[in-house]
Amino acid sequence: MSMIGWLPFIVAVSLVGIVVVQPITGVGLIVTLFASHILLNEKISLLEVFSAGLLIIAPILITFAGVTNVRIDLFVFIIPFAVYFLASLIFSLICFLLSKRKQNMKIEAVSLTGVILNANAIIFTNIITQALNEGDINLFSWFGWVKIVFGIFWFDFHHFWACISLWGILFFFIIGFIFYQSGFQKGKASTMYLIINSLSIIIPIIVGIFIFNQRFENILLFIVAVVIILFADINLSKYQAEIEEIEKIKGEKSKIPV
Repeated sequence: MSMIGWLPFIVAVSLVGIVVVQPITGVGLIVTLFASHILLNEKISLLEVFSAGLLIIAPILITFAGVTNVRIDLFVFIIPFAVYFLASLIFSLICFLLSKRKQNMKIEAVSLTGVILNANAIIFTNIITQALNEGDINLFSWFGWVKIVFGIFWFDFHHFWACISLWGILFFFIIGFIFYQSGFQKGKASTMYLIINSLSIIIPIIVGIFIFNQRFENILLFIVAVVIILFADINLSKYQAEIEEIEKIKGEKSKIPV
């Protein structure tokens, strides 16, 4: 399902950039809230209703913040991207080593490793959209996909970045998913979702501002919107965790021989 959702995600990123799209993905927690009410008969408090309302308001604030279009110079951005990319890999490695040596930090460190690696997949999504636009590569044709998958053989900068980004998305998405699923298996789901939901918003925003040079006509509105989303995430993550626990129980029951 995640890969199916990637196509509209990449289209959205190509239009308005990761700085806008990634925070808005937090709105999906509203669905989780109502699903938990229907499936688990959870009573929804006024605080949760308030949080859901905030998640509806936040995208409107982001719209009025006046975020600039994404315009990456695929030549100029190499140095800042390389610095970030190297730093993210080093930090991921540190977190992974901590998970091996510090048992009291094991779960959080593993999850943090997964979040950082998954954020790299999101960032490569931003790069591939720019490469597709500038290289006039059609994502909705078989030949377009041939160009992307084997782009390094076109000996063209845009095709090169499209190819590298595609494989970067796949690699970091899968590796990141493995890491934070490992955290889910060993840790408290509510804590894991809180870490994942929050950092998955914050990291792409930082990268979008400092590497992809997206700016705002009204930065205050954007900051307020992001704070609102993070606040709502904190309040609604527990429902996401409870649904995860139900899925685990169902999976365990299905393994029991009749």
